[in-house]
Amino acid sequence: MANNGLTYFPHDTNSCNDVKIRILMGKIGFLGYGIYYSLLENIYYEKGYFLEMNNDIKDPDKFIKELFCSDRKIKELEFDEVLLECINLKLFDKSRYEKYKILTSRRIQDTYFSTIVDARRLRCEVINELLIYDMDNLKYSKRTKQERKTFKSNEGNTIVNNTVFTFIDFKDIDKNNNNQDMNKTSLVKKEVEKKWKPIV
Repeated sequence: MANNGLTYFPHDTNSCNDVKIRILMGKIGFLGYGIYYSLLENIYYEKGYFLEMNNDIKDPDKFIKELFCSDRKIKELEFDEVLLECINLKLFDKSRYEKYKILTSRRIQDTYFSTIVDARRLRCEVINELLIYDMDNLKYSKRTKQERKTFKSNEGNTIVNNTVFTFIDFKDIDKNNNNQDMNKTSLVKKEVEKKWKPIV
């Protein structure tokens, strides 16, 4: 699977006034805020719109709670308490966490997908089973207040401005990963170039 991560994500300056964040801090203190936003950093940096929870130290591609906690000098019980509260407050989607052991939410996906379209990223792979966000919401940019060019390709991809969203299933992720990535990049580039020139 392609690296979908970001080096930057937008952080609202009034986050502390969000009702869910206020409840989180009221129950757990500022530690809850710190762990939640640290998890968001991991989500946006690693996969972009989700984070695989994993305690297998042999698999460095997945999030490892033990390392997360030791790096931040917090106890694993404190981490578990914050995570549970975040799920209860719907800061993370409960059903995706229980079924797939991943952290995501509609808001995380909205922020991520809007960011990569505005950044004019060429392509993005989206795992069908993890998708909560309604991709039709990408038609309108909250940042620029303008409508974006959106259409479906014959291959089933969704194209917004110059970003091609390819939808895949969990079972297809590891099949010929390297070859698929190389082929997809050239095919996607041709598909975008056929439709319109990049916006300058």
